[in-house]
Amino acid sequence: TPPMTLDELGLWVKANPGKFTLGNNFTGMTLLKAWLIDFAGGGKSLNGNFDEAKYLEASTKLWEFINTHKAYFWNEGKSFPNDLAEQHRLFANGELAFTMSNNDSEVDNKIAQGLFPESARAYVPDYGSIQNSHYMGITSLSANKKAVEVVINFLISPEAQLKKMDPRVWGDGTVLDVNKLSVEWQQKFQNVPGRVHAPERSEIAAKALMEPAPEYMMRLFEDFRLKVIEG
Repeated sequence: TPPMTLDELGLWVKANPGKFTLGNNFTGMTLLKAWLIDFAGGGKSLNGNFDEAKYLEASTKLWEFINTHKAYFWNEGKSFPNDLAEQHRLFANGELAFTMSNNDSEVDNKIAQGLFPESARAYVPDYGSIQNSHYMGITSLSANKKAVEVVINFLISPEAQLKKMDPRVWGDGTVLDVNKLSVEWQQKFQNVPGRVHAPERSEIAAKALMEPAPEYMMRLFEDFRLKVIEG
């Protein structure tokens, strides 16, 4: 059974030195946001505008937790993976017991590619995970706005979105409201190859956390460098 709470994770890290690390990247900071929310009280505790007092109180507990366990991290906490690909490689070759992703179907995708072992499984701990969105935009100085519109229209088309949902291709969820599509397309989306190594989204939906105000992310990046990497 994987560690489901931060207390359980702390015990697991100490019992399995070198098998866990935090990524010094967007995905790693996203995990820290979930931890920060948990230390702030969980759930909706950091919803709304940035709150300096809440950040200082929760982040003090966060840095204490990380620095208490850092010596048991991969490479004794002396360095951290700079990108997710590096962390995936460390997991794939057995150096790490955990990697992470913003896409819960990535485990199926990476197993299909032969990168992850068949034994790999995705899970969401009890403290939850940030549910955020990625999107496409057109810069104001773009010289080819119409061409970009054509590309974006294709990427949000049922054809492209269906392909994206296939775990063998990407496994990412669709931006479309499937119920508004034709019956034919609804059936196609319902018949997308299933997730084998990740829980159904309906099983983990209750653990989704709202993306907090952007100032939290910016402060975490800076303070992680000052209080953990250089601390």
